[in-house]
Amino acid sequence: MPVLVLMFCVFSGCGKKGLPAVPQEAEPLQIKEINVLAQEGVVSLSWKMPKRKDENQAVAELKEFKVYRLSGDEEKEAEKREGFSRIGTLQIYRNEDIFQEMRFDDKRKLERDKWYHYIVACFDRDDKLYAISDTVDVFFSIEPEPPRNLKAEINENYVALQWEPPSVDIQGKPVKNIAGYNVYRKSQKNKVFRAINNGLIKNEKYTDIDIERDEVYSYFVRVVDNYYPPWHESADSSILVIQNKDLIPPEPPGNLTVIGGIERISLTWDKNVEPDLAGYKVYRSTTPGEGYKLLNQEIIREEFFDDVSVKRGIKYFYAVTAVDDSKNSNESSFSKEESSIAE
Repeated sequence: MPVLVLMFCVFSGCGKKGLPAVPQEAEPLQIKEINVLAQEGVVSLSWKMPKRKDENQAVAELKEFKVYRLSGDEEKEAEKREGFSRIGTLQIYRNEDIFQEMRFDDKRKLERDKWYHYIVACFDRDDKLYAISDTVDVFFSIEPEPPRNLKAEINENYVALQWEPPSVDIQGKPVKNIAGYNVYRKSQKNKVFRAINNGLIKNEKYTDIDIERDEVYSYFVRVVDNYYPPWHESADSSILVIQNKDLIPPEPPGNLTVIGGIERISLTWDKNVEPDLAGYKVYRSTTPGEGYKLLNQEIIREEFFDDVSVKRGIKYFYAVTAVDDSKNSNESSFSKEESSIAE
């Protein structure tokens, strides 16, 4: 766990105008990937420090990250990197910590419906610039309440989600704008919630077709009130847990053929075409249409079976079922009944 302390602007220098000058003697590293999220009255920045291309090169003794901000719609100034003020510092106590994810939360006098531009810079113990990011932009507004009444229709091949839009924001005022929605999902296999829609969902419904049988899925939905990433999202809706049980059995095997032989009766049938087929079960009775008992304790993988537990001169009746490989081991109904006598 990184040993980092977030120092808010209570010491001298916070609020100072202007970005650090780029040194001429050495090109600083670029902090390329900064994630920014505006939610619940806070703008959160997170990033990872890039490593030197030459892994054998010694890493300087690093001191701190500084976060700079420019507010308003001054796009030209943001492009020129002019007018930025320092709003906070992350102290670095161990160099190895910088390669984990860093996070900074901006809560400083954020105004509704306004653009904010951020730059992150890293300095060494001599206060020289070591790495710097490009400008990242975010539109800050008071987010809507989360969606309501999330529910689902479940099918073996899809989960159809529906919900209701919020009418107010988190301050109880009417929602100004809903640009769309993002749907998040996790499963027993993938235990972290991730957005599963490629673009903003424009309506209050979404069908998830990328599902597996016998898997448990959890969903929630967020409202988005801006049209371009980074998304300005609401808090999570209630979480809906879905268990996609496979309850559909295979078709019964066709064309069962039963032939009596010397101290045996041989059975064959057509192969089932279901992709989740596990195998077959063979049943026998001495009474037509009733009293059937299972002959094989293990699933039969092939489309034939020799019954060698027969007695000569007795007429036996047979039926075969197909079984799938789901957790429920769904079993088909009986095939057409056929009979024969062992010689």
